[in-house]
Amino acid sequence: THQVRKHGISQPTLRYIYRTVIRRANLAVPKKEKKLYRLPTSSELDSFFKVIKNPQEHLLFQLMLATAARTSEICSITISNIDFDSNVILIKGKGLKERQLVVTTRTIEKIKYFLSGYEKHRSHLFLNRLLLPYTVRRVEQIMQHYKEVAGITSQWTPHSLRHYTLSHLSGSSNLNLSVVQRIAGHEHLQTTAIYQNLMSSDSRSLILEKLQELEAKSILK
Repeated sequence: THQVRKHGISQPTLRYIYRTVIRRANLAVPKKEKKLYRLPTSSELDSFFKVIKNPQEHLLFQLMLATAARTSEICSITISNIDFDSNVILIKGKGLKERQLVVTTRTIEKIKYFLSGYEKHRSHLFLNRLLLPYTVRRVEQIMQHYKEVAGITSQWTPHSLRHYTLSHLSGSSNLNLSVVQRIAGHEHLQTTAIYQNLMSSDSRSLILEKLQELEAKSILK
């Protein structure tokens, strides 16, 4: 590190030298082991939601569970992209690619009830006190605060809510894994044809049926 600073070598240059040496020497680089996601338990989620008194923040985390969307996708939701009649929310995923989320009627009703207490001229669904959209970092801070209030010490994050729901959807015997991947918005499935397939009546009905089943079991809070 001292020699790197002494000769003024930048981090990108250092990484380039490292990769070049590895490639030319044909050295094997050990792969990092993939860590298993730490999912919240149902009792932890009950404790977590009980301490959230702010309606907006309560809805935010409920929506993350109900849609299995990424935190950045939830933050990007605009009112104009919510189809209240079709139970569909248009969001911006990775690489700003648009995709559609199917949500239950109960979730739509929660959103309507929340919005009834605010002005009609509201751009995004979730706004801070400066009327700016929430950031991923801010959502992480909010979750950590409520976890501390609820006395939850286990290590899970907003992204864990996404995997919590996806894990339950993946465990469904009547829901094809490819449909779950479409819900997740994984990159290799983000094509126009898949979007159309996702929104077919059969796929939509199947997704809604499973989400409603999770709601009935109180898996989705």
